[in-house]
Amino acid sequence: MGKNFYAIGHIVNDLGPPHLGGGVPYTGVAAQRLGFKTHIITKCPPNHPYIKELESYGIIVHRLPVRNPQFENKITSGTNIYDDQGNRQQIKSEIQEDITVEDLKNFPNISSGSVILVAVDVGEVDTKLFPIL
Repeated sequence: MGKNFYAIGHIVNDLGPPHLGGGVPYTGVAAQRLGFKTHIITKCPPNHPYIKELESYGIIVHRLPVRNPQFENKITSGTNIYDDQGNRQQIKSEIQEDITVEDLKNFPNISSGSVILVAVDVGEVDTKLFPIL
C-alpha cells in the first residue's frame, strides 16, 4: 500500500433507498482504489453495517466515542431532493455528534506526510482542529 489517507467527518445514511453516503466514504473508497492506505475517522453507532461495508473495501474505520450518550445510536441521515432544474436540497432527519478538539485524544496516530481530508456533511468537524491537523 502507498501513503496514508485520512478522511475525517460523518458517514451518512442516504435515505431513499438507504445506502452508505457522504463525502467521507466517497473519498475514502476513491483513495483506496488509487492505492492509498485509507482511514476514516468518524462518529457513528457501534457495529453499524456501514462500518463493515467500508472495511470490506479495505478501509480502516476509526470510530470515535461519543461524549453525549444521546448520540450513541445515531447516524447522520438524510434525503436528497432534486427539482426540475437538477438543483439539490438536502434534508437531514438525524445528525450525529460533532467531532471536536476534545476528540483528538481518541484519534489514531496520523503519521507525518499523510494526506488528510476533512469532508463535512453538516459542518460536523470543529474548525479548531484544522491547524492541529
